[in-house]
Amino acid sequence: MKKGKDEKIELIPIFHNINKVGQDPRSVLILTNALLEILVNILIENNIKNGKKVLQNNIDFSYSAKLLLINEVELINDNFYNILECLRKLRNRAAHDPLFELRKEDLSKLPSEFKEPTNISNSCTTIIGGFWNTYKDIFMKYFSL
Repeated sequence: MKKGKDEKIELIPIFHNINKVGQDPRSVLILTNALLEILVNILIENNIKNGKKVLQNNIDFSYSAKLLLINEVELINDNFYNILECLRKLRNRAAHDPLFELRKEDLSKLPSEFKEPTNISNSCTTIIGGFWNTYKDIFMKYFSL
């Protein structure tokens, strides 16, 4: 989802894609994490001294390492780190498990309001919204609504 230097990413179509896949947990988790990783990259670029180096392709920090980095420098708190890490692990399972099924116990590390597998799309949208609202001034430089 690379854009030109001054070209913004349209946010609404991303949410439409998440809603379009409805309650298919595999698709919801993959799309949600794709957007969250973009947001994490933006935070790194804007808040880490050598953020551009972290994001260079030849260094290749994993999404897991990026989450740990923004938690260690306290851009996100431990609670939100645990939420994003839980979603990341579920995304990996969804991407690699041919018979992926989201179970209630898979969501045990999420806050209680997100622990219902049948409502994964709404849960993911709420998590994205909370992340967005925390850093909206930074994110709005990169997205159009």
